[in-house]
Parts: sequence; C-alpha cells; structure tokens
Amino acid sequence: MIFPSILLFLFVLSIEMPHYLTAGVCAFYFCKLCLSRQSPLIILFLIGASITLLSTSNNENETAVGMALDSALIEVKQTSWSIDGDQLKFQGLLRDGSLREEVVVRYTIETENEKEALLSHIPRFLVAAGELKIPKAQTNVNQFDYSLYLKRKGISYVMQVKSLSEIKAPYPYYRQRYKADTIRQYILTYCDRTFKPLTSRYVKALVFGDRRELTEDVTSAFKNLGVIHLLSISGLHISLIILIVDGLLIKLNVTRETSRLVLVSLLPFFGLFAGFGISVYRAIVQASVKGVSDSHKWSLTSLDCWCVAFSTALLLNPSIIFSIGFQLSYTMSFLIIFVSQSPFFSRYSLYGQISFLNVLLFLVSIPILSYHYYEFSLGVVFLNSVFIPFVSYILMPGLLILLFLSPIMSVSGILGFIEKPIELLLYFMETITTFIDDSTSFSFVSGRLPSWVIILWGICLVYALLIIEQRKSRIKLIPVAIGLLLLIQVNRFSPLGQILMLDVGQGDAILIKEPYNKGNYLIDTGGTVKWGEKEDWQIRDREYSLGQHTVLPVLKSLGVDKLDAIIITHPHWDHYGELTEIVNNFHVTELVFNAYTFRNDSFKRELLSLHDSTVKITLIEGETQYKLPQTLRLINDQWIDDSNLNNQSMVLAGKYGKLLWLFTGDIEQERERSILSDYPTLKADVLKVSHHGSATSTHENFLKQIAPEVTLTSVGTGNRFGHPNQETVNRLENNQSDNYRTDINGSILYTFSENKFIDQWLFRQGQFKTINK
Repeated sequence: MIFPSILLFLFVLSIEMPHYLTAGVCAFYFCKLCLSRQSPLIILFLIGASITLLSTSNNENETAVGMALDSALIEVKQTSWSIDGDQLKFQGLLRDGSLREEVVVRYTIETENEKEALLSHIPRFLVAAGELKIPKAQTNVNQFDYSLYLKRKGISYVMQVKSLSEIKAPYPYYRQRYKADTIRQYILTYCDRTFKPLTSRYVKALVFGDRRELTEDVTSAFKNLGVIHLLSISGLHISLIILIVDGLLIKLNVTRETSRLVLVSLLPFFGLFAGFGISVYRAIVQASVKGVSDSHKWSLTSLDCWCVAFSTALLLNPSIIFSIGFQLSYTMSFLIIFVSQSPFFSRYSLYGQISFLNVLLFLVSIPILSYHYYEFSLGVVFLNSVFIPFVSYILMPGLLILLFLSPIMSVSGILGFIEKPIELLLYFMETITTFIDDSTSFSFVSGRLPSWVIILWGICLVYALLIIEQRKSRIKLIPVAIGLLLLIQVNRFSPLGQILMLDVGQGDAILIKEPYNKGNYLIDTGGTVKWGEKEDWQIRDREYSLGQHTVLPVLKSLGVDKLDAIIITHPHWDHYGELTEIVNNFHVTELVFNAYTFRNDSFKRELLSLHDSTVKITLIEGETQYKLPQTLRLINDQWIDDSNLNNQSMVLAGKYGKLLWLFTGDIEQERERSILSDYPTLKADVLKVSHHGSATSTHENFLKQIAPEVTLTSVGTGNRFGHPNQETVNRLENNQSDNYRTDINGSILYTFSENKFIDQWLFRQGQFKTINK
C-alpha cells in the first residue's frame, strides 16, 4: 500500500508545483509499477491520478472583481461565525443570479446593540449588500499568502459587506451546502448553554475542534511553547476516544466483532461533528479501515491503514499537501507507526521508547516548522512530556465524561459540582502556560530553511536511525549531531548579506542583514495610521498589527533573531509607528535617532510605552559617527532649520557588496540642496527615494549628481497622498536607472557578499529580487 501512496504523492506534487524533476521521479516510479505487473495498483493509481487532475484543473473564474452586489443571498457556515470587537467574519456560499461562489465575508458592526444581537444568534441565511474583492496576496518575501491560503480551500473571493439581514431558508434542506455544519453548530451551542464559559471553550476545542473562542493570549502562549497542537482535537484524542468507547463496550459484554462494527459505524458521525479536520480524518479513516480489516481478516497492517488515509486525503483535496497540519500529522503518525514496528525499538524500556519518539518527532518537525513559522520551540520535548499526559489522560477523559453525562447530571443538579474540578484544571493549565511563556523563551529562530538543507537534514536523520538500528557505536552519532547544529544555523550565519525594503504600505522599513550575523539593523519600522479612538466593545482581541504580523515574521524568515539597532530617521508615524510592537516582541539591543526626533512629543510617548528597559538609547548629535553601525556613515550637512520634520531626517550612506547605498528618509528639496552643497562629490549606486516619491523631493540636480543605477521607492498602493508624484516618476525614468516600487513590485531584496568573486557571481544572477516582477 505504501508504494502507490508515495506515487500518488509525487503525482500531486508534479501538478501543484510543476517541476521537471518531480514529474520525472513520478514517471519513473509509474514505469516501475507497470513493470511489476501489479494491475490493481496500476488501476488504483490511474483512477486517483484522473480524479486529482480534474480537481486541480485550472478553471478561470469569470466573476467580476470589485462587483457591487445589492441583495446577494449567503448561506452561512455557522461554525465559522466569529465576532472580534466590531468585526464579524464568516465563511459562506454566495448565490446571486448565476453567480455561485464560496466566499469569506467581513462586516464592520456599527453599534453595540447590533453586536449583542449577532452574538446571541447565528443565522443560517443572510441577504447582504457589499463588494466582491480578491484577497490580498503576498507582497513581502516569505510573507503569509492569504490569497493562496484561501484558494487552496476553494475560496477565491472576500466579500466586504455594508449591510446584512437574516431571512428564512429559501430552499429545501437537501439543497443546502452546510447541512452537517448546522448540526455541529447545534452541539456547540449546547456546550455554551450547559457548561461554564471556560469549560465550554475547551470542550469545543478539544472534542469538536472549534478554537474560535480561545483568547489570543492563550493560543499565543501555547504556540510559542510549541504545544499548540494540544488546543485542538488530534489523532491522539481520537485514539483516546476509541479506547474509552471500546473499553465501555467490553465492560457491557459486547463481543469484539460487534464492538468494531459499532466503532466503524459511529466514527464517521463523530468526524462530522468534529469538523473532519486533518488529524481527525486521518485517525478516523485509519481506525475504520483497521476495524473493517480485522473483521474480514484482511490482515492489513497499521502502515497500510495509514496509506489509505493518506491517499484518500490527497484524492479528496490535493492542495491539502501544503498545509502544515497535513505535513505534521501524516509525517508524525508515519514515524510513530514505522519506528514502533522496528525491531530495535523493542529493546528500549517504556520510558526509553517515549523519550526516543519525542526526540525523533522533534527533530523531524524542525524543517516543517521552519518553513511555515521560521522558528520552533527548544523546550517542546520536555513540555510535550508533561503536557501530553496531562491533557490526554487527565483533562481529555474528564471533558469527555462531563460531556457524555451532562444531560443526566443537568437533570440531577450535580453538573456544577462535577464541573468545578475540571474548571480548576483548565485554569491551572492556562495560568502555568502563560507564566512559562512570559518568564522565558524557548523559541529558536531558524528562518525558512533552503531545500538543500532540508534534504541534508533528512539524510542525517536516516543515517542516525541506521546507526541505532545496527547497534553501531554511539560515537558515530556525534558527527550527525554536529551536522544538524550547523544546518540549523545556515540562515543565521549565512556568508551572504541582505538588504530588504519591506512593503509596509505608506511608510518605510529597511532591513540590513550583514554576512555571518555580524549585525542586523532596521532603518525605520513602518506604521499604520489609526483613525479615532474605539470604544471598549469595538476593540479587537486579534487586531492586525503591521509590526507583529508583517515586519517580525519577515525578519524571522531570513534568520534574523535579534536587531542590533533600530534607526529612526525622523519622528513621523509612518517611520516609527511599529516601534513599540517590535521592541516589545523581539530582542532589540539599541535604538538610534537624532535630537530632533527625541524632542518630538509623540515620539517621546512612544518611548515610554516600551516594556524592555534594557534597550540602549543612542542620541545622534553633531559629529557622532562612532555611535552608528560600522557599515553606515552619517551625511552630516549643516542643516539647521527645524520647521519641517521631513528635512530633519537622518541621511545615511553605506557600501554593501560593491554597491554604494544612500538612505534619505523623507528629506525634501531644500535639504537635498544642502547635502549637494556640503557633499559636492557624493555618489550612490542605489538611492532610497525620499518621501515616497513626493513632488517636493528627488529634484533634478540631486538625481543628476547622485546618479543612481537603482532606485527604491517605498509607497502604499492607492495612498491618499497621491505618491509617487508623476513628475518624480518621470525624472526617475529619465535617469535610466532600474526603478523599483513597493506598490508595484512588493518587497525588494538585495543579496551581496564581502567576497568579491561571490558578489560578482550574485551580480550576474541578479542581486535585486522582488515578489511581483
């Protein structure tokens, strides 16, 4: 069974990620399968391949983007209904004439009374007026691509709703898309009515896979510690449920054959109620196939059952292969089955087996976690050893007993008495988790590991397993351990340096990452303007933060684990607005700014909101070149007029690779003339265009003297200031330089080396890379 499963896996990869190598390997294995004359497997593969091709065919959708809809009918997927502050968000099926689309709906709640009404009742059908939009795609290197994420779930559009109203079901139940989801929501509502809020949240999360009501602080703490998988139903929980039900049936003198039949019959229904998540689907299919196999004496192994679950999951949804949940669930379960059946594994004691599996699963998970999250928890081996037994053998059984007996206990009036110890355990778990997360950090920032590193990582682990299996000297594991330690440091101590202009909308944020981790510097932080104060009911628990959700993940993806300095060019919000978010959530050694910035009242208030008192403050005044990073020098012209904050920007120059760079902040023509006067021979190969390409900057004489070969403009798409100005754009084009803009090209990444031969090779390859060509 494993052979056709691997073949199907390769086939899916060759479709989803077209690559001659993957397709060639797939073709090789198919020919090998044909030569083996295993007709049933060949037929199985061809049927699977045909279904996969059909499901992944690229049908262009002709729905008009930006279409205004006045009275669109939306069938609501009730278990996706989520209200956070003044925002309502849910998934639904949109029907409007011939238009039929799965969409994500967003609606801004206008009043507190309206919010209370939406919280008290989840409708099944709505009539809404709004606009269809394409979800925002990735604009920064390694940034989470929300558009691709939705597309792989079969969703192509987001609908921004202006008004909505509930209506009765306009068509019969059998024609509705979310029939099972409606039943699932009824069960979730029962949990809310029956249990206290804290207990209800965890019953819904651990038994039915619904984490909507878990707070951001709790989920963030579990994620940082590497045990986020414990907050949702998993294959381990399904196995526990099977053991409990099987044990009860045996206690009731039910035969083993009847018990298997009951489980095989009930598991799909439980899967529907639990939302058929990735791990739930895998565990239920494995258990069901094993039950049927044992009943019919087919002698299918656990690995065969895993292959059935794996293959059917890919056939139903090939895009699921790119989900971190799929990758972790199937990889970990495969390893557990494979290793536990290996002869060498039985040589260990029970404690030794658990420890061995914990370490192996941790090492195998690192490439997957580094690809998706760019970091992993070093404490996960120890924390799993503590949390998994607690959740699996104490908390989970308690919640299951509480759920199954709740109808009887509610009638008898003892529910509150029985629920209290469970509630205390949940409170204890939350408190301990957040305390550990606040007290220390187990996170190791690895960055997104290159494919060659992942391949070598896998080879090292296979070699280590062979050494253990063949009982060779453990000393031979030392080179493997050293190899893994070196591989995990590839991004952090790369011999290549990088300069990245991030797309932060209408603002500036530029990362300088020096080779061999000699220094990481951020020039400005970007900043999202917030209009007006919100009332308490409008404040969102999961408010979007440019610093936390864009800047920091992008930095981590490049292997940046700390910033040696954040340099603020001048005190305008779009240049320092994310300073608090970055400093409070990342290791920053030093803040650098000039006296004009320090004297700004708004900027002073921002400094007071910093939690980390160990951050060094460096004030640049006059000839203070020694206070700047060694690779940067201050353009210290004799400008003294402080009436215009833009003209107080720190202007910095540096050489990276063979190119001279000039970072100009938001200076305008008057300051540009001052710089030309004091630095008549100033040149630059790369110019950071000042003030987002406004009409008041980058005048003709300045551009002519600097004579840049490359210009970079950080500017927001459709910004209200009309940046960049068309005359400025024309001047840049007439300069015959390579001109990049974040609103068109997305983030701009420059790669360099201190070695002239490597840098020359990078130059020939093209040192500037953008998201959008």
